[in-house]
Amino acid sequence: MINIKNLIIFVLSFVIIYGLLNVVVPKTGMDKWYNNQFVIWGNSFYGEWGEKGRVDFTKIKASKKSIFKHPFKEYDDWVQIKMLNKEIIAEATRIARIRGAQSVQVDHAQFEIDVWKFAVIPIMLVISLILATPVSIPRRLLSLLLGLIGINLFVAFRFWIRFTTELNRHIWLDLGTLGPSLKWFMTHLNTIFMFAGISLIVAVIIWAIVTLRPGDKGLILNIEEE
Repeated sequence: MINIKNLIIFVLSFVIIYGLLNVVVPKTGMDKWYNNQFVIWGNSFYGEWGEKGRVDFTKIKASKKSIFKHPFKEYDDWVQIKMLNKEIIAEATRIARIRGAQSVQVDHAQFEIDVWKFAVIPIMLVISLILATPVSIPRRLLSLLLGLIGINLFVAFRFWIRFTTELNRHIWLDLGTLGPSLKWFMTHLNTIFMFAGISLIVAVIIWAIVTLRPGDKGLILNIEEE
C-alpha cells in the first residue's frame, strides 16, 4: 500500500518552504533585484531589434489594483515594454524640431508584465518543490541549480512568445516578420502561455526532471509490499 506519511511530509514541507519564501523574498528585496535584472536583460537582448526596431523596458506602477492583497509585499513589480520603429522616431523628432517642441511624441505599441506573477512565483515554486524532496543535500543543491536554470529559460521562452505575438500584432510598426500561418500559431500559443496555471505545470515538470531519478519512486509515494 502507499505510504501516506511520506506524501504528507513532502506536501507540508513544500507548503512551509513556499510560505517562507513568500515572506523572505519581499523582505530581503530579492523580488526587486529580479525585477531590475528583468529590465536590464530585457533591454540588453531586445533593445536593438533588427535594423528598424527599438524596444524599451521600463519599471512602472501597477495600472490597476490586484484583487488579492499579498500580506508581505506590494504588487509593484510591473514592467512596461515599448516597441518603437526608428524611422517613426526620426520623423517625429524632425517634426518636433521644426515646430520648436520641447518634447517628442512618438507613436508606439506597448504591453505590461507583472514580473512577480510572471517569473518570481514560478521560481519560488520550483525552489520549494526541490527543497521539500527527501533526497541527499548534494542532490538537492545540484537539482536547485538545474531547476533555477530551467525555470528561468522557461520564463525567457514564455516572454519571447508574448513579445513576438505583440510585435506581429501591430502591423503598422513594420517590425514583425511572421507570415499568416506562423502569426496564427504564435497567437494561439500565447493564449495558452498567458494562463498562470501553465507556470505551475512547468514548475512541476522541471522539478521532476532535475530532481527525481528512476529509482526514487519510493521517496514520496513509498509503495510497501503487502
